[in-house]
Amino acid sequence: MTQREAAIPCFEFVFELGWKSIQQALRERGVDAVTPRDCLSRAWRLGWIADEDVWLDMLRDRNTTSHTYKPEIALQVYQRLPSHCDLAASLLEHLRS
Repeated sequence: MTQREAAIPCFEFVFELGWKSIQQALRERGVDAVTPRDCLSRAWRLGWIADEDVWLDMLRDRNTTSHTYKPEIALQVYQRLPSHCDLAASLLEHLRS
């Protein structure tokens, strides 16, 4: 298994953990959000994430990689992972505070 092949499932896991953490934090505030898109929109409106569009790009990457595996697409997503990791770290920092 290559580093890229290992990194993609890790990214999918981190993205799932991110939006579900948003969902839980919203639930604790009495807000019911069911879908990743709804959670991201609400997190952006609350200032928890700085750029909703970038997170929606991450959602598209997650959907693409989890439903199909094409080497050229995997490479494109893999090249965006450093940026995606920075966003996930920023979300974690915000939710911890």
